[in-house]
Amino acid sequence: MRGGACVRKAVGILVVLGILLAVLLLALPTGLPELSNAEKTLAVTEDQTVYLTESTSGSSWLYGVRDDGSVEKAYPQDSSFRITLLSAYGNDVYFVQTPQLTEKGWQLLCLREDGTTELLYEGTGDFPVAPEAVNVSPSGIDLTFLTDDKISVYRMELSGGEPVQLLETELAEGEIAVSAVFAEDKLFCLLSDGRVRSSRTGEQNSEALQETEGFTLLSASQGSVWAYREETGTACFGSIAVQNGSGVEVNGQAVLYGGRGGAKGQTVVVSVENGSTVLLRIGDADVRRQTPEASFRVRMQFKAPGLIFLLLTYAVCAALILFTVFSKGREARVRRKILKSISEEEKKKPEDSIKPVFFETIGGKELPVQLGFYSPGRIVKIVMILLLVNASTCILAWILTAFKCMGSGDWTLFQQLDYSYNIIWLCLALPISMVGFAAVSVACAILVSFFAARIGAGVGRTLQRPHAQL
Repeated sequence: MRGGACVRKAVGILVVLGILLAVLLLALPTGLPELSNAEKTLAVTEDQTVYLTESTSGSSWLYGVRDDGSVEKAYPQDSSFRITLLSAYGNDVYFVQTPQLTEKGWQLLCLREDGTTELLYEGTGDFPVAPEAVNVSPSGIDLTFLTDDKISVYRMELSGGEPVQLLETELAEGEIAVSAVFAEDKLFCLLSDGRVRSSRTGEQNSEALQETEGFTLLSASQGSVWAYREETGTACFGSIAVQNGSGVEVNGQAVLYGGRGGAKGQTVVVSVENGSTVLLRIGDADVRRQTPEASFRVRMQFKAPGLIFLLLTYAVCAALILFTVFSKGREARVRRKILKSISEEEKKKPEDSIKPVFFETIGGKELPVQLGFYSPGRIVKIVMILLLVNASTCILAWILTAFKCMGSGDWTLFQQLDYSYNIIWLCLALPISMVGFAAVSVACAILVSFFAARIGAGVGRTLQRPHAQL
């Protein structure tokens, strides 16, 4: 009963530690981007989902923000690439990505509604530099390329294929193009002085330079042009609105990009406010501000692989510890061949052989005891030591933060602790400490069995000497 109780206690302790480990992993960040450094591009699909992209040194992401501001879709992409352009058609998202470490080479891909990604074109040879803008319409995919002295427009099928040139125009002497897009069968070019030049496909002398200044952003969305005038804070949608500089007012601190789309035809603007990415959804009567935040389902989606791996590692280590501590193999004796003479009577009565007995002074009396290495108290002590070692970084952070709080009087500093940095220490310390404990346990069990067998063999030889002399 005593051994069974110890087993139950040990299993209970390990289960509790496993639950605590799972809770800790669930509380840690998912590895998703902070959603605060979005690229200067967006795409609005028919179901009103706004797609943004964010690239860091170790990952590249596409994530969709629903109409209520929650991130319900997140798609990790090749970390060696950076997504620079987004465009939508229906509920599909088309995007351009360029290598992180070089300026040459680019890829055009399509993220389908079912979550699959399809490579449509890879720019090499005739198109070594990535396009300045991508606009997707029923006519096809329009790619706008911008160089120092000219602007070119190529079109390709929605399913991919080789681009075909639609339009090419040269910049006038002294003009500097900031950006260019192709929409509504027109090429729009934002100049450095804040004016917009436009020219129509297939028409001679169709170039027009509007006198309205103050434009700072230019993009194409759902087949139409979108522009932003920083001096008036106005978002203009459509060639007529861009031409006269009229539109809806945008109250954003730092507008990065904008576009229009979806079934409701909303104007969506990406703005940076207080260091966070904010979406401004501009309707007919109101302006809604939304800060993208990953939903619980998305967080669990990206936590699941790491959580399963770490829990399996923990289960294997726990099983090794339990097997080492409580298996019958700990009581196995070491066999040694001993030459001695045994009488016939002893051969007939093997049950009369005397087993070694060990004594220890307890309460002033010598009492027989059994050799053992794992008492319940010692097991609990070892588990507590392992727990303290694995949590040492958190404890140190708490102590240092407590001193800082006592000096400043601001106890809210504990809420600013970021436990995500502790995951590296836990991934290293937890498996190593468990495997180390199992190895030490096996070594101690072997030593105890070895010395017990040595002592037992010595006692047996001493007791059997009188029989040998007969």
